[in-house]
Amino acid sequence: MDNREKLELLRDTVLAAAQRSAEETEAQTKKLIGDTVASEKKRLADEIAEIKTISYDETRARDEKDLIAKEAKLKKSFLVRREKYMNELFSELEKKLTEFRSTEKYGEYLKNAYESAVKEFGAPDLAYCMKDEKELVASVFPSLSVEEDDSVKLGGIIFRKGNLLLDFSFNSRLEKERSDFINSGKLRSE
Repeated sequence: MDNREKLELLRDTVLAAAQRSAEETEAQTKKLIGDTVASEKKRLADEIAEIKTISYDETRARDEKDLIAKEAKLKKSFLVRREKYMNELFSELEKKLTEFRSTEKYGEYLKNAYESAVKEFGAPDLAYCMKDEKELVASVFPSLSVEEDDSVKLGGIIFRKGNLLLDFSFNSRLEKERSDFINSGKLRSE
């Protein structure tokens, strides 16, 4: 098993664990919302039976309004929990990426990114890297001009050829994962 496959296996494992945790959290939250809504419905039904002087329509309208407000509050609570979970998940992914940058596999990642860039648009003119990585990137690509760039914050590299850029930076990939997670609720395993 080559290092790329090991890296893919590590990423798949982390993403699968994160996905399972997200599904468990979402299931627990949905159960909590369902239980609370059921409890509130029962309480409101009991209250309706006790109040004989208020008309049925007035009571029902008031109770439905209360129920809708409480359901909205629970949904908001769910969204807050989900956002907290996402922040924890992506903070953990950032930590794993930071750890990965200190391994030998990081150089292989950069070389694979270069090969992908060559396939995409030919040999790049310039590579942008994060601060404090210029020497490392220059040692991996001795024939390529290398510049530090503030947009590369978590590692990885951006290649330029003429006016074209090909972004292999971790921060852009992490942002894409976050966006995909928000939209679909799942992490890709790439």
